[in-house]
Amino acid sequence: MKKERIIKILHQSPHLYEINRTSWRQKDLAIVYEEIHNESIGASTISEYLKQEGYAFKKARKVLTSPDPKFREKLAVITEILSNLKSNEKFFSVDEFGPFAIKIQGGRSYVKKDEVKIIPQL
Repeated sequence: MKKERIIKILHQSPHLYEINRTSWRQKDLAIVYEEIHNESIGASTISEYLKQEGYAFKKARKVLTSPDPKFREKLAVITEILSNLKSNEKFFSVDEFGPFAIKIQGGRSYVKKDEVKIIPQL
């Protein structure tokens, strides 16, 4: 029963429990579990439960994505231009937003061993 409860919490965002993180730590899982179920649980027990269920602590993979619905079309045009550049030609691009970015950072989080967590690279 404890194992299922831990997995249920793990599949929710830490923000729902007022934890200012994007992924869970064992310590945070233990605190939230105790708050919800009025039952003490240790981080090592959580670690063992997650291991038994096939979860491992893995680093996320970054992939290039965009919220623009025409992203693939635009990317295809740029790829075509770059693949046809002559030796005496250069490609210049201007980012419409300037030299700043607010990006989701990768990091490590619990995922099933056969899954890959993806962080969109906008």
